[in-house]
Amino acid sequence: MNTENEKNTTNTNESPSEASFGGARYKRNYDRYKESSGKNDTAKGLSRKAKIGTVIAVTAFAALLIGLTFFVVAMIDRSKETDAAATDAAGTETALPDIDVKAFTVKLDVTGTEGVRHGYGLILTADGYIMADSALTADAVTINAVFENGATVSAYAAGLDEDNGVIFLKADAEGLTAAEIGDVSKLKTGESLYLIGAESGNSFKLIELGDAITDYSGYSIDRAKLSTFVNLSGCLAVNASGEVVAFPVEDADGWRLVFMTEVLPAIKDMINSGKAILDSDEEVTLIERLGIEIKSITADISEEYNIPSGCFVVSVTAIGSKIRKGDIIVSVDGVPVTDGDSLLRSLSDSGKLSIYRLNGYIETDY
Repeated sequence: MNTENEKNTTNTNESPSEASFGGARYKRNYDRYKESSGKNDTAKGLSRKAKIGTVIAVTAFAALLIGLTFFVVAMIDRSKETDAAATDAAGTETALPDIDVKAFTVKLDVTGTEGVRHGYGLILTADGYIMADSALTADAVTINAVFENGATVSAYAAGLDEDNGVIFLKADAEGLTAAEIGDVSKLKTGESLYLIGAESGNSFKLIELGDAITDYSGYSIDRAKLSTFVNLSGCLAVNASGEVVAFPVEDADGWRLVFMTEVLPAIKDMINSGKAILDSDEEVTLIERLGIEIKSITADISEEYNIPSGCFVVSVTAIGSKIRKGDIIVSVDGVPVTDGDSLLRSLSDSGKLSIYRLNGYIETDY
């Protein structure tokens, strides 16, 4: 009994955790749990950090992608703006007036003291009055007008506007298509001018008016843009209705535009004076000695159009003559002449003629 009790006592004194199978397993499981918990916590910490890093990386990439997208869009827009600016500066425009400027321009072949030059003029009237750049006809001996249908006729200088750098010619032609002339001062805000070439095909929007023009005489259309063109001869500045508003001329500083409104008074005076002379009742007199035909300029015509009295040269038949069609012979060796009779009486074997040509006087031998 005692022995058994002692055994029982001994068994009772053992640690419960060690004495029972379940307790021992619990301890082992607890130890394993504790060990695995530490590992899991570490893994979880690492996993959490990895996730945060991934989120940051994704966010940064997304921000970079968005920024890149905005950059590309901005560059495309900028490229479009640059292309538009380049297009405007280079002179290309698709929305142009439906107009054929060849119909009222004429090619001019000018033979001068330094050779042959070619350019273009603007047809002002159906009976052959033409406007051109005065630099084209400087020192001209002969001028031929070549029309779109191939017809070639002679022309002569009928007047000059030195201030604007344009010359007025008269060609022996009828039934021409005259240009419609527009007034630049009537252009309104938002309207545009277009520069259209007769031969080269250079066609583009020259300028879009942001403000109404009140002083067109001082409104210099971007000479920097015009100066990029080597040759604007044959080009015309027109409005949206196809009316000719300005004409390009060349000077020492490059190309510039002469507004038609500025030259209209000179055009009207020139045409009216020419018609007054040619349509006058004065007879045409042949001066064989000089190889010319002349008409007298009456005192009335002289006073009305502010030109000198003298003998207007209607035609020149002598080859190589220094006299040109459209000249006004005012004196021979200092003696004034007013008609065919006085001119014939004043001629001798040789001498000098005083001639009024293009608003100025020259002297030449005969």
